[in-house]
Parts: sequence; structure tokens; C-alpha cells
Amino acid sequence: MTRIDVVAAVVDQLARALPQNAASVTRESTEDGAAVLLTPTNEHSAEVRIEVMADLPQVFVNAGRGGVFEVPVEGRRYSDLDALDEIRAICVAVIHGEFHERVWLKGEEVVGGHGVVRIGSSEAGDRWRKLFTNPFTRTVKRSYSYAPYV
Repeated sequence: MTRIDVVAAVVDQLARALPQNAASVTRESTEDGAAVLLTPTNEHSAEVRIEVMADLPQVFVNAGRGGVFEVPVEGRRYSDLDALDEIRAICVAVIHGEFHERVWLKGEEVVGGHGVVRIGSSEAGDRWRKLFTNPFTRTVKRSYSYAPYV
């Protein structure tokens, strides 16, 4: 099994544990590898996109509009869990509505983000910012909280 197959199996298992039609799982090829999307039917919930790139050892878990969690091959970046369990824990937090974020926008383009999930009894998060943006366009910061999938 490839890494994307293993990640897809975890996401499928999480989706099957939800009530029928609460979310859908899709896979897609990307320029650099592959992605698995967990899309809720509740429009107030956050989508999860997990990207596995062929030439990078880490897995990227994207949630909401700009939340990005970079899980290294050994895990233990946001918790004391190994990589697969850490990916699962981030997804479970989003599914349960325990994810919130701040995003920086220039027009409609997301140019930065700070996503936070609750894993166990603690919160873990990560930030990113696009390095090169139009200096003449005003940056606006917005905060988002999301509802549970069900």
C-alpha cells in the first residue's frame, strides 16, 4: 500500500463512523502527488484535505480556509502520537468542531493562516504566511469557528 492508500483508509474509516450522508470522501491526483478530501454536508463545518506529495516525507493536513498542519513521517509534532494517529486526531478534531482558525486575506486570496485543533486536553496549531504578495493590496484578518459534522 502507498502512503496515500494508508491515509485514505484512515479517512474512509472516519467517514464510515459518521451517520450516513454526513460527509463524503474523494481522492484526486495532484501535480505533486495525491490528496484525500473529507467534505461535510453541513455547510458550517470545515472540509479536510490531506495531501501526500511524492517527493516530501511529511503529510499536509489542510482544514477550513487556511489551516495547514504539517505532519512529519514520525508524527509527534502536535501531540505525542505517531504520524497516522496524529493525522487521525486532527481529522477527528475537525469532525467534532474542535477546530478554529484565523486567515489573512488579500482580496479573495488566502495569504496566511493559523489553524488550531484540540487534541486530547490541549490545543495544537500551526501558522503559515505567503512570502510574496502584492504590497499595494490591503491584508484583512478574519477568524472562523466551525460546527461539528453532525
